[in-house]
Amino acid sequence: MASYEAVLAFLGGGGDGKGGKGKAPAHEFWRGLPALAALFETMSAAAPATPGASDEEWNPLSQRPHAPLAPEVGDELGAELTALKEAVDGFTTLAHEMLHVALWEPFFTGRWRPAGKKAFHAFSVRAEGFCFFYADIVVTRAVRVRLPDGEFALERRTPSSATFAPERAFRALGIEAPDEILRIYLDGFSGGRTALWRPRGASNFAAALAAQVYDFYVGSGPYLDGLYEALRASGTFGEFYRDFCRIPGLPTFLGGAAVAVGGEMTGYFARFFGEGLAALAAAGDRDGVRRRRALQMRAHYALQLRWLVREGAVLAKGAPALARRVLPEIDAYLRGLRAALRGLAAGGRPDPAAAGERNAEALRAMAACDERYDDAVRGPLRRADAWAAHRWLIAPRRAGGALSRG
Repeated sequence: MASYEAVLAFLGGGGDGKGGKGKAPAHEFWRGLPALAALFETMSAAAPATPGASDEEWNPLSQRPHAPLAPEVGDELGAELTALKEAVDGFTTLAHEMLHVALWEPFFTGRWRPAGKKAFHAFSVRAEGFCFFYADIVVTRAVRVRLPDGEFALERRTPSSATFAPERAFRALGIEAPDEILRIYLDGFSGGRTALWRPRGASNFAAALAAQVYDFYVGSGPYLDGLYEALRASGTFGEFYRDFCRIPGLPTFLGGAAVAVGGEMTGYFARFFGEGLAALAAAGDRDGVRRRRALQMRAHYALQLRWLVREGAVLAKGAPALARRVLPEIDAYLRGLRAALRGLAAGGRPDPAAAGERNAEALRAMAACDERYDDAVRGPLRRADAWAAHRWLIAPRRAGGALSRG
């Protein structure tokens, strides 16, 4: 959580994330993006994108997005320019990663789950298109920060495109409406032919963006197949969804917004851009959503650890005895988290006046669960110097690969 506080300091209240005064107050970027600012307030944790970590090592179902931290900035010539560019890039990247989490809200609140690998793939590639669209187009238009060299930030390039800003491709084609651009991103990332495909020479920007999008679609297949199998193996679409998401009355930013995932998934993302983001900006019980995320995140990782232990995929001295010791405690931890979520949901009868007390009780219950878990699970694993013998891209990288560190 200390690392998350550093993310909050940098991207929430300015500063360099290390207790010092930063030269690029990132909180200024929230202006004009009320839904994104609200989404930030619902996050309970973040995984700092430190050197050596890969974005492919997290998934949105963990609700723990990778978030960049401000780099060390000295007093050398050009330091302010570097700091500002880093802050803009970091903010844009965080927007992209947080939206991945937001788009799975129907899953986290028990309204929908993918029926199989095909549905998971269809949802995931469109979600990627939505997140790139939002970062490339919406954030680019909102963050009007002029750099010391006279250029606007994100005017010539974005974190997703090092050579040119994707909006220039649409500008060259005379396409300005966000809804229309979103549709092109959704279709392109799902492998469809879009307006970006023009005769050679019509627009180099459009041709380059079309090629980038299609390359992503082609390359995403094997990764998403592996991710789905990893999630399925640890019970994400079964036990996790049934016991930790499908609970009536869980806090959600969607409220009564008619944003549902149907058979025609492209429509869901289009509705989310309108109704979903509006509901997010107006969400009242953001603290409740944050508590829900914290409990679900713990259950998500505890189920993964339980799978590793059950499969005999934990290397440690006296591994069989260690497994017999920690498995009942992991189950007890999961029961405690499930009970806390049910209390947070208030039995499907949300009472705004009692939301504060429910949130406080959920926090107390979570702290009690964590204390027992640290003593009965994390402690024995650490003392045994336990390591994971099986790794999937789903698992966040731990220091040195040890389960007991990080």
